[in-house]
Amino acid sequence: MITVNAVEVQKHRLKGPVGYTVVGNPTIVDGVMTYSNVENYVRTRQNFLSSYNDYEIVCKCAKRLSTEEIIYCMSTGNNGNLQARLLSNAFRFIPHTFSNYIEIKGTFATDVWYWFKVRRTGNTIYASYSTDGVSWSNEVSKTFAQLTTISNFIAFGARITSDRDWDGTSIDLNETYIKVDSKGWFYQPADTKYIVKDGKLVWADPHIYIDDNGTKTYATQNIAPVPAGFTFGTTTTPSIGYVDMRTQVFTVAPQGATIGREE
Repeated sequence: MITVNAVEVQKHRLKGPVGYTVVGNPTIVDGVMTYSNVENYVRTRQNFLSSYNDYEIVCKCAKRLSTEEIIYCMSTGNNGNLQARLLSNAFRFIPHTFSNYIEIKGTFATDVWYWFKVRRTGNTIYASYSTDGVSWSNEVSKTFAQLTTISNFIAFGARITSDRDWDGTSIDLNETYIKVDSKGWFYQPADTKYIVKDGKLVWADPHIYIDDNGTKTYATQNIAPVPAGFTFGTTTTPSIGYVDMRTQVFTVAPQGATIGREE
C-alpha cells in the first residue's frame, strides 16, 4: 500500500479574476503597497466570514514612521470592527472592543519587515510574529467570551473606521494571506498560471486545458493540467498531463493530446 499525504488545495486568491478589490488609488508597486489611507486601500470580497469561521491572517509589513500605525482592519459593517495596530513596543490585535485585546510585546523598528500572524480557533485568538516569515515566536493567546461577527470584508492598509489618514505603513501583498476554515487566499500576480507552495502544486489557472482530439479538460479545483518539464517539489513532468492537487500525483495525458490556455 502506498500512503500519500494529502495537501491543502488552494481555492481563492487575493488577486486575479476573483481577487482583492482596489479602493481609491493606493500606491502598489510589485505587490508592495504604500501611502494608503482611509480612501485608498485594498480589501477582500465581501461576506466571506461569519462569527463561526476559524481563520488565520498573516500580514507582512514595515513601519515607515515611529508613531503608532494601524496595519490592517477587519471591517464588519454595523457589527463593530477588528483592528491590528503595530506600535513601537507591541503588536496589538483588537477583536472586539478597544479595552479587550491581545498583544505581543517586542521592539519593532522602522523600515524593517515583520510578519504578523493572527489565528482564531473557536473563541480563542492566537497571535505571533516572525522576522523571516518562516520561524514564528512569542505566540500569545486569549479566550474571549464574545467575538465580533465579521460580516463585511477585510481591508489591508487603512483604518477604515476613522477619518485619520497616514502614509507610514508598507504592506507586502505578495506574502500577505488569509486562510478561512483552513482554505487559503493567496496573492497571485496577474500573469501567474500556477502556484506552488512548500513544494506542492496548489492552484492552476482555470483557463488552462488539455485538448484530447477536440475534447478539452480544464483545470478544476482539484486537477491541474501541466506541460512537459513542469517542476513542483521533487517532480518534473516527463510529458503533458494532469496533477491531482489533493495527492500531488501526476498522470500522463493521452498520446497526441495538447495543452493550451484560453485568453
